[in-house]
Amino acid sequence: MGAGVPMRYAMWGLCLCVCMLTAAAANGDATAASSTTLTNEPEEWSSAATRELWDEVVANVTARMDGIEAEVADVEKTLSTVWVFVCGCLVFLMQVGFCFLEAGTVRSSNVINIIFKNMGDCSIGALMWWAVGYSLAFGTKGNAVMGYDTAYMALSPGLGDELSDKYAHFWLSFTYMTTAATIISGAVAERINLIAYAVVVLLVTSVGYPTSCRWIWGDGFLSPWSENVIAGNGALDFAGSIVIHLFGGVCGVTLAWAIGPRKLRDGIDVFSPAGQIVITPHNKLQQAVGTLILWFCWYAFNAGSVGAMSGGGSRVAAQAVLTTCISSGISTVVGGLVSRYRSGFYDIGDTCNCALSGLVGITAGCAYVSTGMAAFIGVVSVFTYFGFQSLRRRLRIDDVVDAGAVHLAG
Repeated sequence: MGAGVPMRYAMWGLCLCVCMLTAAAANGDATAASSTTLTNEPEEWSSAATRELWDEVVANVTARMDGIEAEVADVEKTLSTVWVFVCGCLVFLMQVGFCFLEAGTVRSSNVINIIFKNMGDCSIGALMWWAVGYSLAFGTKGNAVMGYDTAYMALSPGLGDELSDKYAHFWLSFTYMTTAATIISGAVAERINLIAYAVVVLLVTSVGYPTSCRWIWGDGFLSPWSENVIAGNGALDFAGSIVIHLFGGVCGVTLAWAIGPRKLRDGIDVFSPAGQIVITPHNKLQQAVGTLILWFCWYAFNAGSVGAMSGGGSRVAAQAVLTTCISSGISTVVGGLVSRYRSGFYDIGDTCNCALSGLVGITAGCAYVSTGMAAFIGVVSVFTYFGFQSLRRRLRIDDVVDAGAVHLAG
């Protein structure tokens, strides 16, 4: 432990001084006392009492040092648990951001439907992740595709001493899972009823996302830390660009394509100029507020993947926050300029989505890349966003919030 080493040296030095003064007082010989050390006892002792005192001092100091090390270890564990808990709370707050963003993007008649869907992501997701999802993702048994472990189901007491550590990990991983599920709700907005969407959430949170999580973050075939890895060094995905956003984007776009475009009154085509007017977002302020909430929480989203502040974790978290800040900042500026060039005015919807696209793009490598590379990633994310947006319109995929362009392409 980095904090324990200086303390050890200090305690040994204190012990050395005490022993030297004790020997000098007993023998009356300061010269002999100065050569005394903890590891080399004097050959002769003036009395049994002096030797007994020596042994008592050494035993007391050693016991105290062991106690300090145990206390330091306990403090480090406590701080890491608090860090994971706080980051998890901020990641869960992203649900508020998604709710604002999606509610502002849809037409006013569909706002209540969107709110219920976001609440379903959290409530159904919590039950499924607790019952089976966590086990399928991180269970110690299974294979490179899907895991399982009955002790991980419902966080069984069979985990023994590991149970308290799993509580914190379960909480953070649950908040990540809700993010993946919510991406889907925005893509299929205005076309799917609550019962059908509840079934989708149940399948995604109990089987779909746990499988994606297993592949890279568990003991899967793409995990760099797994013996089952089949592709070189695997996939380095620090905070979930692939596990969460790519998965959510693919599911959202696929479902939007399968359901088909929204049916507007009088047979108006949703992709026609008249259709674009009909589906204009009803509240751009909510769009912007939702984006800013997501942006704020994204720093915890990326830095929280560190999992602990000890052992260099604080440095990694700081780098993740810095690169996230740079990528999102430049993607917002470039996205606003590109929207002005494309449409003749600064489009707040596209600008907000470009900010999110830059956040998605940096998420995988936020702890690995330099600040210059973070800026480059932010710029590239803007053009992949607009490119995918144009492609899905040509394919007549009605993605209401452009979840695919942001989370799949970004």
